[in-house]
Amino acid sequence: MIPPPLERARAGFGREREITRRLRHGRAVYVRAWGSSMTPALRPGERLRIAPVHAAAVRVSDIVLVEAAAGPRIHRVIALAGSRITTQGDAMPRPDPPAPAAAVLGRVCANLDAAPNRGWQGPPSRARRWFYSGRGVVWWNRLRRLRAGVVAR
Repeated sequence: MIPPPLERARAGFGREREITRRLRHGRAVYVRAWGSSMTPALRPGERLRIAPVHAAAVRVSDIVLVEAAAGPRIHRVIALAGSRITTQGDAMPRPDPPAPAAAVLGRVCANLDAAPNRGWQGPPSRARRWFYSGRGVVWWNRLRRLRAGVVAR
């Protein structure tokens, strides 16, 4: 059973301290996306599950919750440089100012309201990573040609 989602984790809504505390203590939180900076991957009002993550485990293209001076923000990681992390919203023209890696509170690991055939829905499965790494595509094209009778058995 999924616990009821927390409301917006944004300055002025009183939940940011609670969310920060829970993530720092290793517990996942449920929040609603706010703003439109991450459209079309995340739309305003969608429920997200954010799991705690160590800064060393963050990779480029992860969607993370970062603690910033203006309040927490959920953006995609575009660059990692030593102990600094640069994020940017998908719909934003410029990246955010670099933040220390310790400012990363958690990684978005599930979008509970995502349509089945739309946008980002979580980390890719092992099979999907294998397929799109190139080996799977080659295998699939060879199988299609074999079925069509183009490739000799």
